[in-house]
Amino acid sequence: MVKLRLSSRYYKAPDGVPLIPHKSSETSQILNDFEVYQDTYYKKVKIKCVCGSEDSYQISSRCREGFYFPLSICKSCGLIKAMEYWDENSVNDYYSNWYRKIYDSEESTESDTERFYQGQAEHSKQVKKYLSEFTDKLNQPYTIFDIGGAAGGVMDAFKNEAHRYLFDFNHSLLAAAEHKGITTIEGGLESLGKVDKKPDLVILSHVLEHVVDIDRALKDLSHSLKEGSLLYVELPGVDSLKLGRRKFDFLGDIHKPHVTYFSSKVLENLLSRYGFKVLKSNAIIEGIFEYTGERSDLVNFHDNVVSDIKSAEFRRKLGFDKFKNILSTIFPKNIKIFLKNIRGW
Repeated sequence: MVKLRLSSRYYKAPDGVPLIPHKSSETSQILNDFEVYQDTYYKKVKIKCVCGSEDSYQISSRCREGFYFPLSICKSCGLIKAMEYWDENSVNDYYSNWYRKIYDSEESTESDTERFYQGQAEHSKQVKKYLSEFTDKLNQPYTIFDIGGAAGGVMDAFKNEAHRYLFDFNHSLLAAAEHKGITTIEGGLESLGKVDKKPDLVILSHVLEHVVDIDRALKDLSHSLKEGSLLYVELPGVDSLKLGRRKFDFLGDIHKPHVTYFSSKVLENLLSRYGFKVLKSNAIIEGIFEYTGERSDLVNFHDNVVSDIKSAEFRRKLGFDKFKNILSTIFPKNIKIFLKNIRGW
């Protein structure tokens, strides 16, 4: 087993100096205000790997915003996670009062909330296309649960064929979703029992990486499903970094809302251990799974994850992103074909 050893930029970034400049001074101020607030009021707990192993080692100590946020990688499965995180009450406060304020401050007025919904609705078309080979087989109207779905726009493309249920903590977004005819429930995966029916499709779009207690979350989820229920998971896959996502920069992925950092194989094996069969998945990650109840054994992907991040770091340092941009300019029509024929892209 070869350990992952990242460069000093993952450890020695100046406190509060962001890797990626913020869009506005207002965002910087909100982040700084939040750091003071969470240091004062939030409690932290140690995070154990969902596979049950405590055999891990630290790989970094800074997030992309420049604040202290140490990560470790599990030697037994390859999952990367925060070494410590906020407790349940702190997490609930964060998503109720801070998360959208920091990352989606545009939603402060009714018109901006509508724009936020429409942005999700545009993405919904891609989600529906990805799922269509499976959802087209469902009897209409079927039932969708969107967990942590913000304004509920990811379900927009399904509105003529499904009953839609949105689970979230943000009151203003829940109110906006209700105006779109979506049934809303305040809460997350722990609140699935509030609906007296089992879903045909569950959407976890950029949600699972935010979950602190994944074991409890997946148990809550599986208990609320029926055999054959579909699960759509979307999140930033570690293995897609070496393909050029975020300009090959793993540090760009690291920020405090994300508790865990999955590769596609780590996620597939994790879900298989909770009774989910993979139907389709890729490195980004976009994955569709079917709940069967049949559980698989643990498979260790530590070395694969280390190799993927090392490949991404190597290409970042060599300036592969600039090379790709140059090729896009010279060969705009053939760049995708060209890159696919380069091993590892």
